[in-house]
Amino acid sequence: EKMVGNYEQARRYHEEALAVRLRQLGPDHPRVGVSLGALGDVHREMGNLDEALSFHRRALAVIEKSAGVDHPDYATGLSDVGEDLRRLGRPAESLSHQERALQIFQARSPYRGADVVLYQGLALLDLRRVREATAALTRAYERSSPGGAKRASAAFGLARALDPQRASSPRARELAQEALAGFTALHAA
Repeated sequence: EKMVGNYEQARRYHEEALAVRLRQLGPDHPRVGVSLGALGDVHREMGNLDEALSFHRRALAVIEKSAGVDHPDYATGLSDVGEDLRRLGRPAESLSHQERALQIFQARSPYRGADVVLYQGLALLDLRRVREATAALTRAYERSSPGGAKRASAAFGLARALDPQRASSPRARELAQEALAGFTALHAA
């Protein structure tokens, strides 16, 4: 369950769920991995990136034991770790995680992985590989729902890619405005 804006309450909820799952299912159960990943997501939203990375790495280890390294859930975990690394200023490491996640999704579950394309595009942008970033961010933008967080992130990334200094081009300005409107609406909720 997502508790938009109330991260402390969400953190407590997920900590309680983790404690119950550990007690009832043991440390290597896939549902424990889900709880660890959810805690990582909450910490990321709170800006606690080191904590987020720690929880996402723990979740990835559980998924690896329970599902294997070629499972789509493992790809999701790789992507989460990669996004934490990108936000911590380590885009090259992030990109390697995103590329491996994409390989898994393409082989095992091609309909999934839209977040990975977004995170890949953002890592490429951080590495100043603008042409590749623009292609990935365009795919992420086109595949995401208007008004959603992923669409707003892709729009903002595209605005940066189109005009990295200032949003002076009409398209970059339009995308930046869409991103701002999307983030504002999401945080107001």
